[in-house]
Amino acid sequence: RKFTLKIGNSCAPAKSEGYFLWTLFVHSDGSFNVGDRVKSVTVTLHPTFSNNVIVMNNAPFHLTRAGWGTFDVGVQVELYADSTKQKTVNMA
Repeated sequence: RKFTLKIGNSCAPAKSEGYFLWTLFVHSDGSFNVGDRVKSVTVTLHPTFSNNVIVMNNAPFHLTRAGWGTFDVGVQVELYADSTKQKTVNMA
């Protein structure tokens, strides 16, 4: 059965000058519960982040961090249907 995932990010100024607080997310298109279809989400951040590979095994699939620049983030989505999808998201 076909379905759509929304992978994106939000960003706002952080309390520290020059830094931003951003959140990466994987959501459903609204027609299903994302936790029913997505088994895990693996996020690969820029190598300057300590612990730059994060595995989220439970919905909601949100990751919030603070940073000072823009960079690409690797996102790997593992579905319960034994398939994996990969996407790169620019954190601008």
